[in-house]
Formats: sequence, structure tokens, C-alpha cells
Amino acid sequence: MAADIPVRDFFEHRQFSAMKISPDGKHVAFTYQEETEVKLGVMRLRDQSVISSFGFGNNMHVLNFHWANMIVC
Repeated sequence: MAADIPVRDFFEHRQFSAMKISPDGKHVAFTYQEETEVKLGVMRLRDQSVISSFGFGNNMHVLNFHWANMIVC
């Protein structure tokens, strides 16, 4: 019989706090903690490369974010 895994093991070493997939399904935006701030990053799913990262200063935190869907005419 396998040993039980404590629930905290699933969250203790997480890299991302929140993730949202883009409307076109090609990118994901995510928040992550770096030292004393929570930053916002954007990753291209095709190759899992981080293409943008935004910080707002010491002790500042991204609390929420949304994708904007632009229509080009």
C-alpha cells in the first residue's frame, strides 16, 4: 500500500500563484513571488518560454489580472 502524501506537499514549493490562459490559447499569464513582491509573467505555451515579466516594486503584489481581447479591423 502506498504511503499518504501530506496535502502541504502539493503547495509548499509552488512556482505560480495564479494562472490564466489567453483567449487564443497560445499564452498563459501567471503570478509568482520573487523576494518581497508578487510579479506578473507571460509564458508562450508552444515552447514554455517566459516572454514578459512585470514587477511593480518592493513589497508590491499583483492581486488580480485579466486578458484583454483585442479585435483588429
